[in-house]
Amino acid sequence: MNEAGPSSDDLIAAAEERRRASERLTQTLDKITGTAKSPDGSVVATATARGELCGLHLEPAALRLGPQRLGELVAQTAQQAARDALQRCYNALAPVLGDHMTLLVEQLAGPAPARVDGWDVASTMRPPLVAGRGRPRPAQEETGPHAVAEETGVFNPATLPSDR
Repeated sequence: MNEAGPSSDDLIAAAEERRRASERLTQTLDKITGTAKSPDGSVVATATARGELCGLHLEPAALRLGPQRLGELVAQTAQQAARDALQRCYNALAPVLGDHMTLLVEQLAGPAPARVDGWDVASTMRPPLVAGRGRPRPAQEETGPHAVAEETGVFNPATLPSDR
């Protein structure tokens, strides 16, 4: 890109990429799920952005919590998994719609979870979602045993154009 702005070839290439991405958008959004783990690691839930629970793993220790506490923990973890899926949907929309339209969608549907939780969009690593706590604030976000690398297929907020 030069000082006068993008060239016509750049604009055509960007429009073509958006067209190709939009052809796959419905199928992409339908397949998106998110996963979260309870603070103690005893519950792992996978859900769609609509909040449909599509996977649940309980460690044996979770069964000792009793029905009331276990139910609450499953619900919290499933909610956090749905938020993760919702963020992944925003991530899929942004390259297709562009920054301006994605921001308009956020104004209509509510802000993206990454924006609400204050995730570090400059980071290439992110800690796992934890039910009831979301993600740590950027000051707490470091690499380490709880960081999840981009190669795992987990959403990387640094790729969200609407946050730039």
